[in-house]
Amino acid sequence: MTDPIAELIDAATETLRASMHIPAVPEYPSDLYRRSGNLVDLLGKLAQVVGRLDDTLKHLPQTWELDSDDSSPAGTHVATASITLRATGAALTTPSGTPMRLTPRCYT
Repeated sequence: MTDPIAELIDAATETLRASMHIPAVPEYPSDLYRRSGNLVDLLGKLAQVVGRLDDTLKHLPQTWELDSDDSSPAGTHVATASITLRATGAALTTPSGTPMRLTPRCYT
């Protein structure tokens, strides 16, 4: 059985990886602005994905019998992952909790 969310995240990851192999210097300043805007939009969406994964983790202990490959209880690993995901989501937003925004457009 495949996980459609994992498949979509994998595809997005591969697309981003492929973008790193394209020449970095844009043809026009507006291209750089567009790239920056798209990146900020992406970071906002990543914060939402992180929040969704965190919500999923919170429900796993009730629905699955989890085990661990070390001496720690699985719940400890789930709690650690949840804390890490929440911190990551917070790092992708502004202090007020809204997605990051670009500064006003610059002209050359």
